[in-house]
Amino acid sequence: MNFLISGTKIAFRCVMKTVFLLLFILVQTPLLFAQLNCKTMKQSDGSVVKKCFHKNGKVSTIETWDKDKRSGNLKGFNSKGKELFSHSLRHYGGHASVQLTWFKNGQVKSIYYSDAPDGGIQYYNSTTEFDETGNQVSFDERRHDDDLHLRIPAPAAPIIRDTAKPRKPLVEINQVLEEKPKEK
Repeated sequence: MNFLISGTKIAFRCVMKTVFLLLFILVQTPLLFAQLNCKTMKQSDGSVVKKCFHKNGKVSTIETWDKDKRSGNLKGFNSKGKELFSHSLRHYGGHASVQLTWFKNGQVKSIYYSDAPDGGIQYYNSTTEFDETGNQVSFDERRHDDDLHLRIPAPAAPIIRDTAKPRKPLVEINQVLEEKPKEK
């Protein structure tokens, strides 16, 4: 009986350790995709500027927001200071937002941009991916206009050949009709 109870305790401890390990991994995973070297500064007019940096100290991204945090802008740069992208941001009239992931050196790895004025009736989103040096390696976009067009090409119309023999018209066009003399 004691063996059964001690075996259950050991199994319970193993299960609990596994659960805690999984919870720890789930909590830490988003941090792997976060930019760690960032500074947020509040300006005298109430606006906010957030700068994130590459390992070499150059600016990686600059995110600015107005004092009400309703509209802003996000710019991204490579490690040499060349601008890679610029997107407008807003929290009114629908939204315009971004989601970023970074490499360990501070370079933006991917950016997902979403813009949906009027709450999504019309929309635009794009995903841009970069390599570790800041070269764009892929770009994919989707927009409302794309849904208005057929994505599958229409089948080609079959060629129909007329196999009927030509017929003589019932009335010839240039035929002169003779008038019969009227009887008196």
